[in-house]
This record gives sequence, structure tokens and C-alpha cells, in this order.
Amino acid sequence: MGDFWKRLEPPRDPFTLARDKTPMLFAPGENLQYSNPGIGMMTYCVTAAIQNGEPKEIRTLLRDRVMRPLGVADGEWSIGYGKTFVVDGLPLVATWAAALLRRARRRESGASCSSKAIGKDGKF
Repeated sequence: MGDFWKRLEPPRDPFTLARDKTPMLFAPGENLQYSNPGIGMMTYCVTAAIQNGEPKEIRTLLRDRVMRPLGVADGEWSIGYGKTFVVDGLPLVATWAAALLRRARRRESGASCSSKAIGKDGKF
């Protein structure tokens, strides 16, 4: 799974790798554990589900339904490392924690996503 973090083009992109190469650690519903590839597959599913409505891409969905209602300014968060992957015709961007909080970590000294949307315990 080392290629997951390299942000290569399909078919070695993180979404295809998450779907086709990531092993199941346990049966669904048996246990839970945070998984960046799992978040990638959730993003894939959400992006597929919103294709027939508005918005059609996850950046706008997160902005309008999560970040703005929380009071997080548009310039204080970002997702996707500035890259969109097209897999199965879907515009996919990284939404795992490192991709979402990247800007906040760089701005530790000032107001950021971390101070507005994330509690002191690191949870939304």
C-alpha cells in the first residue's frame, strides 16, 4: 500500500488502490478502525451518489454542508492536496484527515481550521 501515499495517476491512484488492493482486516460490523483507504472508498461512494444532484463534487458539498455551517472560512481548509483524480469517470479528491487538515497544520500560530472545527481532543 506504499503507493497509496504517492498520489500516482490511475490505476495506481489512492482510490483504485483502496478499492482493489486494500485487504479487509475483519468482516463488516465485526470491529472498527480508522482507515485512510476506507475514507477514500467513502469519498468514492459519496461522489458517485451525488452525481445526479447538486453539488456534483465533494469539495462543494463539504464547503456548503460542513465547513461553512461550522464557521470555517474557505481559506482555512482544503482537501485533495490540490489534485483531482478521475476514476471511473468520477472526480475524486483526498478527504482523509491529513488532506483536510494540511493547511491548518501549517498555520499553527494563527486561527485555523483546527481551532474552529476541531476540538482540543482532535475530533470534529
